[in-house]
Amino acid sequence: MHICMIELLIGTGIRVSELVGIRLKDIELSDRKGTLKVFGKGNSFRTIPINKDVRKALARYIEVRPDNESEYLFIGQRGALERNAINLILKKYGDRIQVKVTPHMLRHTLGYRLVKTIPLTTIQQILGHDNVSTTNIYTLTTQQDMETALMNIEW
Repeated sequence: MHICMIELLIGTGIRVSELVGIRLKDIELSDRKGTLKVFGKGNSFRTIPINKDVRKALARYIEVRPDNESEYLFIGQRGALERNAINLILKKYGDRIQVKVTPHMLRHTLGYRLVKTIPLTTIQQILGHDNVSTTNIYTLTTQQDMETALMNIEW
C-alpha cells in the first residue's frame, strides 16, 4: 500500500486530500494505459493519465487490497485512510533516510521535474491549478541550477 501511495503522489502530483479521496471506480487500468479521476480543490474533477510505474503499483496493491465494503482505494483497520495517516507513513520513510518527506514535497518534485520539458499550461492541468501563476512557482531557478549552469562554462 505504501509503495502505491508514493508512486501515486510523485507520479501524478495529486494533493494528499485527492489521494485519500480516490475511490476504486475512479481508476481505469489496462496494460498500456491508465487514468485516474481526481476530485480536486474547488469541487472540480480532472482526469490524469497514469504512467506504467503508477499503473503497476496500483495493480499490485489492488490485488492484495483487503476485501472491504469501502469504495475508497486506501483503507486501514478503521476504514478509509485520512490525511494524517498518509503524512505519518511518509514521515516514517523519510526518517529512515534522514530526509523530510511530505505529500506536498512529492507534488513539488514532480512539478519541478516537468517544468524543464513540459509547457506550463500542461503542468497546470496535471496539478489542477486554477491559475497558471500558481504553476509558475516551479519555474523559479534554484541555487543548484545556477551553480550547474556556471560550472559548465568554459572560455
